[in-house]
Amino acid sequence: MPNLTTSSTPDTSDSSRRILALLPVRLAALVIAGWMAWASFAGTDPQTEPILLPDTALLLTRFLSAAAFTDGLLLLPAVPFCLLDPGALGRWLGWRRGLGRTLWIVIPVYLFMVIGCEAILVPVETPEEQDMLTLLRLFSPFQRAVAAVVICGVVPVAEELFFRGVLGGRSAPAILFSAALFAAVHGTAGFFLPLFFFGTVQGLLCRRTGSLIPAILLHALFNGVTLLFV
Repeated sequence: MPNLTTSSTPDTSDSSRRILALLPVRLAALVIAGWMAWASFAGTDPQTEPILLPDTALLLTRFLSAAAFTDGLLLLPAVPFCLLDPGALGRWLGWRRGLGRTLWIVIPVYLFMVIGCEAILVPVETPEEQDMLTLLRLFSPFQRAVAAVVICGVVPVAEELFFRGVLGGRSAPAILFSAALFAAVHGTAGFFLPLFFFGTVQGLLCRRTGSLIPAILLHALFNGVTLLFV
């Protein structure tokens, strides 16, 4: 199965040098993920929470600004990563032979993911609704459509490139570690376990298909179906 983060060259010395060259990029990505997780869990003062503002146009502007900053920050490590490892982007997003025949797996994996997330939430105390869902309910249909482009288009690409690309790997520890960071960055304690499950399934899907494309499609599908029930 193709590796998403290292090439299949038989020269172990070249492989070692490439891993060492990419180490600073991955460390920088870990710093970004750690800072985002801390910022998410730290939260903000409810008295100044933007979600309470009545002006939905201003809310949408703030949402788009925050999404641009967050997704840009997630995409930033991919640039030096691809410069140091020129084949990385092709392995992540390149269309290889036989990939189309594996895309069918997205639907059953999505159903498995939904059932798993719901099963995890049943035995624990029901967590508070995520602020994002509350925010989307305040938007008009047009504003919600604009937000959907970001949530179902930009976010899946940025997050999968970061967590399953830059920080990803084939080994079980790498998949679990990336999934834990993915859950932590979203900053909702009550949803940590289902998000960890989500990230683990995504990592396994990438290892199974050797590409980020199915994971991106599954991520977009998951976000899109969630929006339909807002």
